Amino acid sequence: MATRDDDSTAARARRLAHTHATHTVAFTEAPERSIRRTELAQPQAAQGDGGAGPSPVRAEALRLGETLGAGGMGIVRAAEQISLDRQVAVKSLKDDSQGEQATLMLLQEAVIMGRLEHPNILPIHDLQFDEGGVPQLVLKHIEGVEWGELMGDATAVEKSFGEHDLLEWNIRVLMQVCNAIHFAHSRGIIHRDLKPPNVMIGSFGEVYVMDWGLALSLEEDEEGFLPSVEDAVQLAGTPQYMAPEMLSDEDFDMGPRTDVYLLGAILHEIIADRPPHTGKTMETMIASVLRSDPRFAADAPPELAEICRRALEADPRRRFDSALELRLALQGFLQHTSSRRLQEQAGTRALELAARIDSGDEAQLADVQELFAQCRFSYRQALELWPDNREAREGLVSVTATMIDHALASGDARGAAQLLGTVTEPGAALVQRVEAALAAERKQAEHVRELERLRRATDIRTGSRNRGIVAGLLGLAWTLAPLVGHFAMEPPDDGVIERVAPSVFAIGVLVVMGGVVLLGLPQVLESRRTQHLLGGMAVAMIALPALEGAGWLLELPIPLVQGLWPLTWFCISAMLAIAVDWRMAPMTLGFLGALGASVLWPQFRFLAMTASNFVMTVNMFTIWMRPAEEGDLPLLVQVRRNLRPRARRRRRA
Repeated sequence: MATRDDDSTAARARRLAHTHATHTVAFTEAPERSIRRTELAQPQAAQGDGGAGPSPVRAEALRLGETLGAGGMGIVRAAEQISLDRQVAVKSLKDDSQGEQATLMLLQEAVIMGRLEHPNILPIHDLQFDEGGVPQLVLKHIEGVEWGELMGDATAVEKSFGEHDLLEWNIRVLMQVCNAIHFAHSRGIIHRDLKPPNVMIGSFGEVYVMDWGLALSLEEDEEGFLPSVEDAVQLAGTPQYMAPEMLSDEDFDMGPRTDVYLLGAILHEIIADRPPHTGKTMETMIASVLRSDPRFAADAPPELAEICRRALEADPRRRFDSALELRLALQGFLQHTSSRRLQEQAGTRALELAARIDSGDEAQLADVQELFAQCRFSYRQALELWPDNREAREGLVSVTATMIDHALASGDARGAAQLLGTVTEPGAALVQRVEAALAAERKQAEHVRELERLRRATDIRTGSRNRGIVAGLLGLAWTLAPLVGHFAMEPPDDGVIERVAPSVFAIGVLVVMGGVVLLGLPQVLESRRTQHLLGGMAVAMIALPALEGAGWLLELPIPLVQGLWPLTWFCISAMLAIAVDWRMAPMTLGFLGALGASVLWPQFRFLAMTASNFVMTVNMFTIWMRPAEEGDLPLLVQVRRNLRPRARRRRRA
C-alpha cells in the first residue's frame, strides 16, 4: 500500500511534468553508461534587444578541422591556431541555432570560463567572432576521451594509465572534479550540469570540467550580463543527475550544494554503474528526482555508499556543506581503503606466521622474526593512515600476542616482555603469563649464578696468581722461622723467651695471613680448596701456642714440646690430603719425617722442621699454581673409585 509521502511525490511529479510540457524539452532515455548530451536546456528569454554581448572584432586566423562534438545549440571543431602554430578546439553555434539568445548564452559561457582559471577546468584561450559576428570560443584542445567512456572500463584504464583499481581511479578523478567545482564556487559560479560526459580525461590522466553553458552566478552581476541563480526560473539540466531544487518546485534555492548533489550523482554512477534517477517517462523521472532515495547493491563499500547518500539528500541542508567537504570525505575513504588493504595484507601474513609457529619446523621458524616485522609494519602503516581502524588495531594486538606466546615457548621471557611493552591494552592473562615467565627466568638466572659461584669455588685455578703470592710469602716465612730458631736458641735455656718466641711467631704468621687474605679477598677466598688450605695453615699456627701453653702448664721440657710440632702438622696435612687434594701427600710425608728426626735427634729438630717446611712450600706452591685436572681428587675419593671395579668383579665372580 502506498504511503502518504509516495502519493505526495507522485502528485508533484505529475504537476511538474505538466508545467514543463510546453517547454522546449529534449528528453531521451539514458544510455547504458552515461548521458552524452544536455537533454533539458531551455534558455532564458533575452532582455531588450539582446545586444548584451561584446562587439564583433576581427577574427584571428583559424583553420577549422573536423567536428569533435555537438550539443543542443553548440558545436565543437578541431582547429589550427595559425599565429601560434598549435592545435585548439573552437566552440561556436550550430547554423540552425544562431540567434540573439543563443549568442548571449555562448558569450556568457565564455566570460564564466575566463573567470575560472584552474588546472581542472578547461581553459579558454580567446574569444573572437567569425565574419558573420558569431562568437567563437578558442579552447584548449584535449587529446582524450569523456570520463563516461572510461568509468566502467577497467581494461582501458589499466592500459592507458596503469591503474589496477578502477574504483580508486574513479574516486580520484571525482576528487579533482570536486577541486574544480569548489574553486568555481569560490568565484561565485555554480555549474548546474555536472555529469561524466562533461568531464574530459586527457591522455596523461589530466581531468578537465567542461560545458559551463548552464552555469549561474551566485551573485548579482553589476552589468547584468551573467545569469544569476535568482533569475533561473526555467528547467535546465540533465534529469538523470538532477537535484530536487532544480525542478523549481522546492522551498530551497539553487546554490553550491546543488553542485554537491550533482557530484553525488556522479558518485552514485561510480558505485552503482548507473545514474541515480531513472524512468521512461517525464513523470517517473521527476518522481525519482523528488524522492532522491539512492539504493545500492550489497557489495557496495558501506562507507562510500554513506558518503553518496549524504551528498544526495533531498534537503540541501543535510548535504555536505561544500564540494571541498565532499572531497575530504572521499579522500578519507581512500585512506581508509588503503588502510584496509594494508590490514588485509598484514592479516594474511599473520595467518602464515601462526602456521609456521604451529608447525614447529626449524626451517620454517628461521624467518619468523622477519615475517612478524613485516606484519607489524603493515598494521602500523594501516593505523597511521586511519587511526580508528579497529580491525588493524586488534590485528596488531593479536599478532603481537602470537609472538609473545612464541617467545615464552622458546624460553625468551625478556623478549616477551619487550613485545608486551608495545601493546597498548594487553589482556590480564597475557600480562600474568609474561610476569610469571620473567620471575621463573630471574630464578633460573640466580640458580645459574649460584652454580657459577660453586664452580669457581671448587676450581683450584680460581685466583691462582694471588694464591701463588700468598703461598710464596707464607712458605718463605714458615721455612726460615725454624732455621732462625736453630741458631738463636742454642743451647736451649728452657726460659721464657724460648717458650714464647714460637707463639709470637705463630701469631705473627696469622696476622700476615689475615692481611694477605683481606688484601686479596675476592681472589683468595673464592676457591673452596684455598679456603680449606688456608684453614689448615691457620689451625697449624694456632696449634703452636696451644702446645707451648700445654707444655708450660705440664712443665714439659721445651725440646719435647717442640718435637711434637711436626706431629700436629702431620695430622693436619694428612686430613687435607684425604679430604681436599691428594697432591698434598708429599708435605704430609715431610712432616712425618721431621717428627721422626725430632724424636731421634732433638738437637736437630729445627733443621728437620726447616726441611719439612721447605717441602711443604714447594708442594703448596705447585698445587696452587698448577690447574687442577680430573685426577686431582681427594685421596678417599680416588681410593673409592679404585675399589669399586674390584667389588664389581668379585660380585660377578
